[in-house]
Amino acid sequence: MLKRVAVFVFVLGWAFASAVACRAQSADEVRASLFGLQKWLGGGANAAAWNEYLRTDDLRAELAKGNDADDVVVYGVMARYSAGQPGLERPPVSKVRDALAAWHAKLEPLPESRLPELAEAAKSKLTAAADVDVAAARKQLAAEIARLDGHLRSSADGAAWREALAWDALSAQLKPGVTPDTNVLVVAYRALSTDEPGLEHRSFRLARRAMRRYLQLSTYAAGEKSDETTAAVLASVAEDIEGYAKEHDGERARRLGRALGYLRQHDQAEQLVAAARRHYCQPNVVVEVSHELLAAGFEEDVDRISPVRQMILGTDVYGTGRTIGKMHFRFLPEKRRAVFETRLVGQTHTDTIGYNGPVRIYSTGVTQIRATKRLIFDANGLSADPASTEADVNNTINAIAANRCGPIGKFIERMAWKQAGKKGDLAQSIAAERAKEQISREVDGEADERLVKANAQFRRRFRDPLLRRDQLPILNASTTDRTLQLELLQVDQDQLAAPSAPPAIDGEPMVSVRLHESAAGNFASAVLGGETLNQERIEKLFTEFEQPVPEELKPKDDEPAWSMTFSRTDPITVDLRDGGFRVTLRGQKYTSGEREFAAMDISAAYKIERTETGVKLIRDGDLLISPPGHQPGQPLSAGQISLRRLLTRRFEELFKAEIVTEGLKLKGQFEELGTLTLSQLACENGWATLGWNAK
Repeated sequence: MLKRVAVFVFVLGWAFASAVACRAQSADEVRASLFGLQKWLGGGANAAAWNEYLRTDDLRAELAKGNDADDVVVYGVMARYSAGQPGLERPPVSKVRDALAAWHAKLEPLPESRLPELAEAAKSKLTAAADVDVAAARKQLAAEIARLDGHLRSSADGAAWREALAWDALSAQLKPGVTPDTNVLVVAYRALSTDEPGLEHRSFRLARRAMRRYLQLSTYAAGEKSDETTAAVLASVAEDIEGYAKEHDGERARRLGRALGYLRQHDQAEQLVAAARRHYCQPNVVVEVSHELLAAGFEEDVDRISPVRQMILGTDVYGTGRTIGKMHFRFLPEKRRAVFETRLVGQTHTDTIGYNGPVRIYSTGVTQIRATKRLIFDANGLSADPASTEADVNNTINAIAANRCGPIGKFIERMAWKQAGKKGDLAQSIAAERAKEQISREVDGEADERLVKANAQFRRRFRDPLLRRDQLPILNASTTDRTLQLELLQVDQDQLAAPSAPPAIDGEPMVSVRLHESAAGNFASAVLGGETLNQERIEKLFTEFEQPVPEELKPKDDEPAWSMTFSRTDPITVDLRDGGFRVTLRGQKYTSGEREFAAMDISAAYKIERTETGVKLIRDGDLLISPPGHQPGQPLSAGQISLRRLLTRRFEELFKAEIVTEGLKLKGQFEELGTLTLSQLACENGWATLGWNAK
């Protein structure tokens, strides 16, 4: 017994020592990368300005504390490195940011219970609006506009972009000694913020961010009541943080996110913002896909015929080859990216005729092949390593025939057999190398074609549109030997994400999704905030995703054309609580034919009911349709009553009284698995947990 206790104590001590050593190693990496950044910055006023902004003195002070470094201070420094400020994307800065993230992840976090205390302390440390450094923001904007000018000079559509941005007027605002006209900058900013293809380019994004920052700080500095507003916002943050720490409700989270975003935009209460976002901006979407599911799409029997055309030791070889084998698929464990491996194992049977001078050589062969292709998925999309191939060739010469008859022909044939015997091993070796090259080309060619198509869809449908909105989520992909996991953080500077880790999944479903309510709301804000949805827009959206328009969204013959303009703030929210969920759509304007209506919210609540075949959603009561802020019992105007009737007809079909889940119907290479049944659906504490299995 004593021996077991001693072993336990030893293991515990070893683990603790390892953790301390790991933190020390991470701190050393920060020191090394910081040294590299200082060397790159050099001296002078520019280096001093960057060091002040990046809080280099604070970072050095915390590094000196070692494992006792203050989590909040380090996170505040890290927030500066991750603020999106133009210039922070440079490699020397990125190295410090990455090292900081690794070190910070190993530090003990400030307890959530201390956030209210931090909020109270921030009230005495607010920076006066007049002291906000607008000049630095203007200088950075001028630098990014100059960078954009260089891009437009080399771009084929540069002239069109200059016209859209009113370039001459914009450039005039940034000349030395000129105080920029906010109205001119707002026009340019709106042009930079559209969903026009091309705006995802880095030069446009940096200019857009710099312009947004200048507009925010200059407006803040010029505001007569900015200081009062900031004090009021911080007071509301202190109250909401105290309540949110006790109960993570969605409405308070949305309000708190906007308030923290206000403080962050104006460089106020940085430590509070950093600490709160560390607790409340955890990944809000986790998707897991089993090896069994993906293997069904990749693993297949191979049986294909291809021509053989080679030149080996002066012999021109023609014929056919038939490859029979099996394509295998597996995950390779990786923590920061998803890695898959396909492996073709089989045989190629060849039947060839070789032509060399006056003789024809008739051969058959069997080539054992093993071709491996490694695929990688990360935030940039899919990529692949070149195929690695092994081939063992065993050729048999069945006959040699000369093109002459008689004794001369016999002599030629004997000499050919003799030469074949001497060169047989070398010929086999050359044939094996040629086989490896050919198989590698075929495997790479087929994979590259699929990768190009998959990446084009990934960029067109997902990455580029969100980059144009500065809303691309942080994605981390990983693999174990059994599952592929995608972890996403969808959050903007004035939003919060998940305040906790996702709940556990029951069993090992083929596909599982854990979705926090913040993900749906944040994504909706990114895509639909302020957007107008009409029939043309609906049909375009479904066409882009190659899907038919649902019956519920098709136009009605007896109804005039309609449109809905979503609210810029929280256009769609989802609340996941107590075994059910509520969806709320917020429209700031509606039209029906020639009539126009003011703002109205539409809300539907559902309960979950299990059935023998899956899950059924039961609507809890009627649709709630009312103006924003409407209190029960308050009378509605005639126009509001008319709009409520119109919206009830329109949305009753979308939010049906009962919705029966039909499962995930798989297509293409996955079709053999049939339809995956929704075997798990739970909504608790802001999380929806879904799991699908084969029947």
